[in-house]
Amino acid sequence: TTASSVWIYICVCMHVRCSASAGKQWGCHPVSHTQDHPRVPLSCRCVLSYRPRNTKGFVVALSNGDVRVYNERTVVDTFTISGDAVDAMVFGPCGSATRSVLAIVTRKGLLVIRTISPAVDFAHAVVHGGPPPEQSIRIPVPPKTQLYVDNAAREREQARDMHRTFQRHLSRLKLLGAQHYTRGLQCRHVPLVHSARVSVRISLAVLGMGPTFKVVATVVNTAPDALSGLHIVFSSDPTLYAVCPARTRMGLVIPNATCTHTTVVKCITTDLRSGNVHVGVCGPGNVPLVEASVHMPIVSAIAMP
Repeated sequence: TTASSVWIYICVCMHVRCSASAGKQWGCHPVSHTQDHPRVPLSCRCVLSYRPRNTKGFVVALSNGDVRVYNERTVVDTFTISGDAVDAMVFGPCGSATRSVLAIVTRKGLLVIRTISPAVDFAHAVVHGGPPPEQSIRIPVPPKTQLYVDNAAREREQARDMHRTFQRHLSRLKLLGAQHYTRGLQCRHVPLVHSARVSVRISLAVLGMGPTFKVVATVVNTAPDALSGLHIVFSSDPTLYAVCPARTRMGLVIPNATCTHTTVVKCITTDLRSGNVHVGVCGPGNVPLVEASVHMPIVSAIAMP
């Protein structure tokens, strides 16, 4: 549809595109989507050119009887032809230059005339499509303060000293981490054994609220060769806990693989005491390789059977 060098055409994706003859595109409008009917085909369309308000738009009719009036990208009016669909419509002046009408012919042969008053406001939108109007409002970004300017100048002038200070602090952080790791190895907080043939790391976790717990032992082989013939031994104070099973045979442990073994630890005392559960990995000949301990939580007497 064309009028006054304006082209309106419907795409396969059920959108209406408007453009001028010079190639300038107004935009793409998904007019075939409504709240009640997500996919409604278009039946007809026409150009809306209202000179008293210097308005250029278009009118679109859907197959369910809905008619929408667009002022460029904004929906300024909507109405419905009840129980019928629109076959044809045209917009133009009638009687005088200040009064225009929209003539609609329905599928049942009815002629509907909609008169537009000279005082109509085409700037008021009844349906907001596309991005919200707040998106077009610019964010009030404050201007550059004197503090920002001074910091930028200091970074340019003292960039080398700032970089050296950062590297010095980073080196101190690495040294502090290595010291804590060494201290943990000495106190057996980080169970790890490393020899010419064996390199094993173990970690423990306690699951449950009591009086029955699960102690999960995770063993990782950090050596380049696979290990076999290993056992996991669980031990604790027999007056506090009952461990079952207390000894588990491990299969073949390949390099960098994680092996998880779980044992059940049951609190057998009613005293508000707790102890440690010791877990050790033994090699062939029951030679201990690495040992770790976990502190068990206190079990309330109410939870005891």
